[in-house]
Amino acid sequence: MFGIGPIYVFLLQSRLPLGVVSKGWEPWISTMTTNLGIAVVAGLLMWAFGIGPFLPVHLPIVIAAAATGVWLFYVQHQFEGTHWAGNGN
Repeated sequence: MFGIGPIYVFLLQSRLPLGVVSKGWEPWISTMTTNLGIAVVAGLLMWAFGIGPFLPVHLPIVIAAAATGVWLFYVQHQFEGTHWAGNGN
């Protein structure tokens, strides 16, 4: 759940909005624009530093961040009886 799952969700599933086809072109344009931006930044970093140094630094950070995000979501949904108390106003 915290190993392969986050990699699939954040690196594959989130890159193609296949579940929102009925909502028109806006989700596709938004997702593909984000993908293009990620590709441009990654390409510039690989061009500047080389693919050898880029991947061993970038991939573990992305995988750790994705696993942390999934873990936080998991923990958040383990306590069904709790609620947000607000700030007292």
